[in-house]
Order: sequence, then C-alpha cells, then structure tokens
Amino acid sequence: MKGMLNLIFFAIAIYLGWDYYSFTTDPTSDYGMKKASLDEKKTDITTKEKKIAEAKTFYQNLEKKREELRRLSTELTDMKSKLTENNDIPAFMKLVLNEAKRVGLMVTSLSPLPSQKMQYYIEQPFDLNFQGVYVQLIAFLDRLAQAERIVRIDDFTVRPRSTAAKNSKFVDLEGTIKVRTYVYLGTQEDDVATSGGSDAIKNPTVKPPEGGT
Repeated sequence: MKGMLNLIFFAIAIYLGWDYYSFTTDPTSDYGMKKASLDEKKTDITTKEKKIAEAKTFYQNLEKKREELRRLSTELTDMKSKLTENNDIPAFMKLVLNEAKRVGLMVTSLSPLPSQKMQYYIEQPFDLNFQGVYVQLIAFLDRLAQAERIVRIDDFTVRPRSTAAKNSKFVDLEGTIKVRTYVYLGTQEDDVATSGGSDAIKNPTVKPPEGGT
C-alpha cells in the first residue's frame, strides 16, 4: 500500500512539474502571452525613450543653428551697412578729399581706376597723389580707416620732396596711395527676403503676405 502511495505522489509531482514547465515556457500559455506582452511594452518604451533623446538632441542642435544664423544675420547686416549699394564715385572722392583737407594733407590728384566685379561686390580703386608731412599722412590714413564705409589702403609709395630745413621738425613728403572701396551687389537670398520668399522668386505674381506671416 505504501509503495502505491509513493507511486501516486511521484506521478502527481511529475504532472505538476511538467505543467509548471509548460506554463513558464509555452509562448501560448497565459504566462507566455503576458511575458511576451510585457517584453513588447518594454521594447516600445525603450524605442520611445531613444526617440525622445534624439528629439532633445535635435532641438538643442536646432537652437544652436538658430543662434548661429542670428549671429551671421547680424554680421551680414553690419557688413551691408558698411558696403554701399551705389557706386557713387564723385561722392566717395568728395569724402576722401574732405578727410585730407581736415588733416591738412594736400591731394594733388585723385583718379578712379577700372572697377572689378566680384561675386557679391564691386571693388572700386582710386589712385591718390599727395603732398604733406608724415604726421598728416598718418592722420589721413587713420581717418579713412574709421570711415563708415569699408576703405582699404595699399600699394602706396612715399618719398621726401626736399631736405628739411635746419629749424624744421618735419620733412615734406609726396607719394601715391591706392585707395579701394566696395559696393555691395546683393544676392538672390536678398531678393527672397525682400519679395516674400522663394515662391515669389519663382512666380513673380506671388505677393508677400500683408500684416506678417
């Protein structure tokens, strides 16, 4: 009798063990389906967390790009304010002559040279011949450097006109200076900004919206 009971208990233990094994390993069991659903949700959470992290990184980079664009826009505006859009040669010559007069430098001639057209600007050079003393020349160059327009000075030659008198502290000088100024030509991007966007460039009939965007 005792052996029979042991056999029955052993059979029950095997049955329960197999049932537990099937319950924990069979993907179609309640446990297997719940575990698969949980794993799927964990994977979905991980994927969403990764996308959120990528979105945050993208937003941070976007803000950096916006700040860079704002800085470049400010620099461009500042540069355009110093680059006139009108190649008014007489007006520039008057500016140079007035600055020379203010420091007492004598301009014997000021002649415009052929301009050179670049991608975004025109370079307009001038030959300037002068007479004066060293202090006047330095003061004149300094005033041109501080002008509202961009002015470049190069290719200049200086030589003494005469030997200084014994009681004179200065030597009369004469020479030639090449003065360059620049004219902003504008770009297609400027046209886009002022005409209402790229659609207005492609279709001239498109008008910019009134009252803002």
